[in-house]
Amino acid sequence: MGKAANSLSLSAAGLSMTLEGNVCISATESMAYYTLPPLIAELRALYPGIQIEIEVSNETRDLNRREADIALRAYRPTQPDLIAKRLKDYQARLYATPEYLNNIEKKHGKEAIKYADFIGFSSTSDYPSSLKEKLGIEVSNEQFPILTMNHLVHWQLVKQGLGIGVMTIEIGDIETQVVAVQPNEPTIQGELWLVTHCELRTNLRIRKVFDFLSERLSV
Repeated sequence: MGKAANSLSLSAAGLSMTLEGNVCISATESMAYYTLPPLIAELRALYPGIQIEIEVSNETRDLNRREADIALRAYRPTQPDLIAKRLKDYQARLYATPEYLNNIEKKHGKEAIKYADFIGFSSTSDYPSSLKEKLGIEVSNEQFPILTMNHLVHWQLVKQGLGIGVMTIEIGDIETQVVAVQPNEPTIQGELWLVTHCELRTNLRIRKVFDFLSERLSV
């Protein structure tokens, strides 16, 4: 019954041809903080009747259950009733303050990264294995003295000189308080996808927001 109700709700929403009403966008903390605000300002100028709700979460929101109308994700969805557009590839690097790197390099020389502290995400995160797989860096649990699931807090801890953290290069490379840890090594590669439910694609206001984000974030 719940699935049928969700389907009926989606069908009804898909028939809306008005440019007034709510559109909920799901995005990660860093994207919601750094990327979306100027785009939302431009979007509001174009479509003042559309109310934008930003659902900020690093967890996947269920579009079938109307937890969001549009989602920005780092992977392609597998559900057949979702529409997804690959916007662009992104790159990320490890960053730290110059002072932090200088201190550990004085103590350990070229092998400093093997003794560095890293800002982790949680005790069950696959971040350590990702560092090994994508960057060839092996780290132990003892090298994660601080954990947080909040990406903005993660980044602030890095800027305070408490260890090495990760950020996309479009944010990290322009931050004056940090430097890239391995500037000459390959970056961490990822994908950015824009996702909505197939029935919501016929909703005029959702389609306008979807197309707007697609155009601006594909650059």
